[in-house]
Amino acid sequence: MEFIKYISTYATTIPAIICLFIFYKADKKFLPIVLLIFVSPIADLLGNYWIKSFRNNIVIVNIYSILEVLLIIWQFSRWKLFENLRTPRLIAMAFAILYMIDLMIPAVENIYTFYFNIISSFLIVIMGILQINKVLLTGNKMIIKNPVFLICIGLILFFTTLAIVDVFYFYGYHNTIALSINMYNLVKIMNIITSLIFAVALFYIPKKRQTLL
Repeated sequence: MEFIKYISTYATTIPAIICLFIFYKADKKFLPIVLLIFVSPIADLLGNYWIKSFRNNIVIVNIYSILEVLLIIWQFSRWKLFENLRTPRLIAMAFAILYMIDLMIPAVENIYTFYFNIISSFLIVIMGILQINKVLLTGNKMIIKNPVFLICIGLILFFTTLAIVDVFYFYGYHNTIALSINMYNLVKIMNIITSLIFAVALFYIPKKRQTLL
């Protein structure tokens, strides 16, 4: 388990390093996801430090959870998934309120923003599917090289896994040690796969347009 945890933590650094090289050149339409990918390994490292220092990483995980969701909603807004700017703002506000409520009413062993995590995971999966549908309707033949498509695939895979694991926790299956370890490993393995997908997607992000003076 420690080996998988180690690989998962450092796998996120691969796309994060790529972000450093493309940040100023990449189309700003992809800014939110680039920021998220860059912040992810930092959150992992801080989480590991918090565990060693304070025996848990609840604070880091909860802060990262809301940041992650808001950045993803912002990204889908940049991709024009929504018909108007009001919709993503309302969704973001709704999740911010849910997040605050969830902090005050812990769901599982007084840890993490459980209800927020599971509802936001399903929302991200739905948004990813809708965005892929829009990409497919454009008739792009080189779909495998489309960064929007690849990023959405990564989001759908990871957050589907996360939602399933959270449902298992909701029904108390985490009390079974063997199953709990398997679920933990599943999330970490999916994190590795998603990181690799993101790394490939970053290479296909178009450069920002040059402004002619």
